Amino acid sequence: MFIEGIDDIAGGDPRKAAFLRDCLRRLADGPRGTPREMAEAVPRGQLDLRTAASTPTYGDELGAAFGSFWSDYQAMTPEAQARAAVQAREYLDNLIGERRAE
Repeated sequence: MFIEGIDDIAGGDPRKAAFLRDCLRRLADGPRGTPREMAEAVPRGQLDLRTAASTPTYGDELGAAFGSFWSDYQAMTPEAQARAAVQAREYLDNLIGERRAE
């Protein structure tokens, strides 16, 4: 799925771009609400992801979700953080493999 601006936001990193696409897909498949609305509008070109993230309508919810993640991450032991980093890299590598297979 091509989404305008994803590669720019991902800084040219194909794993980050695949992750952003996957996040949008998951949000679009989720329950009705503001995150789903945004995730459906971005791929259709009705809303730019960078703009959406900086508006109170969408950005506040995204920021709150990230804040929750960051609090949980900081509460982890260094060993748990390292395991999470390994799992994240594996997850991103799998996304890239899936994307290449499409």
